[in-house]
Amino acid sequence: MEEPVLFLRYAVPCGHVLVKRGSLSQERLDYLEKCAASGQEPGGELENDFPIGVRMLKLTAKRMGKPTIDREVIRKYFWKEHKACIEWRAKMFRDIDTDKCSIRSGKVIEASGGTAVVETKEGRATVNSMFEPEIKEGDWVVTHYDYLVESITPEQAVKVG
Repeated sequence: MEEPVLFLRYAVPCGHVLVKRGSLSQERLDYLEKCAASGQEPGGELENDFPIGVRMLKLTAKRMGKPTIDREVIRKYFWKEHKACIEWRAKMFRDIDTDKCSIRSGKVIEASGGTAVVETKEGRATVNSMFEPEIKEGDWVVTHYDYLVESITPEQAVKVG
């Protein structure tokens, strides 16, 4: 995987579900969250931590004709394919909040103290901005659960969802 930190920014927000299921330890999730926030590549196999997510990225890369999971593959999956995947998985696992797990784009209305208020098509949300601590009012972003995942351009914002 060429972009493990970007993958973690998208995957870590739903890691609490895996912790509740017992397939990921809270200690490991905390470590991965710190890696995502600091930009540090994680040790260990991410496929062991997020087996379905990595498998879905591999399938997306294959459909795109890409030999590796890069930034484009990660965004394609999370921006366009993730919603269908979580809706399907929610039929088997009742612990997935499909609304909160949806990837959304929005504009930052307010940012301070490690949080940001983001205006999305679905309304305003207050999110953790630890992955983008320099975020400021007016920036366009992607959110997942209660996290601000990454900054994007206004042109990219229309491609999310």
